[in-house]
Amino acid sequence: MIPEKSATQILWQISDGMEYLASLGILHKDLAARNILLSQRLEAKITDFGLATITATSSCSDETSKFTYEAPIQRRLPLRWMAPEALKNRSFSEASEVWSFGILAWEVFSKGEIPYGTFDGNDILEYILAGNRLKIPEKVSEDWKTLLLKNCWSEKKEARASFKEIKSKIGAFLESQTLSYGYLITTFDEK
Repeated sequence: MIPEKSATQILWQISDGMEYLASLGILHKDLAARNILLSQRLEAKITDFGLATITATSSCSDETSKFTYEAPIQRRLPLRWMAPEALKNRSFSEASEVWSFGILAWEVFSKGEIPYGTFDGNDILEYILAGNRLKIPEKVSEDWKTLLLKNCWSEKKEARASFKEIKSKIGAFLESQTLSYGYLITTFDEK
């Protein structure tokens, strides 16, 4: 398993990419670990835009975080990564993408486990609507547990963070991990 700091750096890059897509009004709708490529230098690239939808025409609009898209019933969709509103109503938004990001982060921290194991589609929906969430691996930091449970997996989409907020929180995690290296803070008199 990659160290949590490396995982956090990768997840920050993904949140940065998703923030950019949201600013363009693009919904990926298939955000999962299988659709992230890593370079040898651990640079993350979001791939597989086969289900993606462009929902807004104005880039950098403050309104882009509020757009929604309703998928046609006959489309095959990645159930294990979908938010409750997407499972129930096939309604997609930045908030449903944030839910999927949380599942992707869980995949990283669980060493590639399949979300919801042997559950079928109906079982997953019932499990989530009953207020249950994926069990977060024990070695995951409290910061990440809070981010996943409160900011990514809130049942109400309005309560989920935006990718801009997610990226900021992950950036703060990285800063706090760096502080633990024991740097000496000095002051210099400029003369």
